[in-house]
Amino acid sequence: MASVFLVFFAIWLVLTAFGTFLGYGIFPDNPIIMTGVISCIISWCIALGITTLFSVSKKEIKQVQKEAAEKSKYSKYQGGSANRHRGIETTNGKLYFFPDSLVFHPHSYKVEIDDLSIPYADIADVRVDEDDKHHILIESKDGSRHIFTVGDKEKWIADIKSKL
Repeated sequence: MASVFLVFFAIWLVLTAFGTFLGYGIFPDNPIIMTGVISCIISWCIALGITTLFSVSKKEIKQVQKEAAEKSKYSKYQGGSANRHRGIETTNGKLYFFPDSLVFHPHSYKVEIDDLSIPYADIADVRVDEDDKHHILIESKDGSRHIFTVGDKEKWIADIKSKL
């Protein structure tokens, strides 16, 4: 906390000096006291503007912390980029091979969408989608269908089938 104060104090000193020179330039005929007051006001306005410009909200800090926690959670598992298709909606994210399930994790800016976990025991079939040859189709034993676009379809299909 002390280092934050020292940094702020150093910035204030620099801005006060800058404001003083600016004040002397704008108001050369005023007495020194008036110029000093004006220079301090100018420096504080600049400091307020910089502080406002570079301030970080608590929500943004929590989002960064959440991303770091998620990254550490998922980084130990094999996976790759994927798009999940549900009707006309497409969600970007990553598909991971967890020990017991295939997990789709949407990108962090999609906070309202939860992870999709498909246990390997529940997968009935994995194949290229007949409707769109760029997609892979994962059918569950309960009849639900999950459609993804991935980089190397054949490799993903073979890897998923090896887990079944």
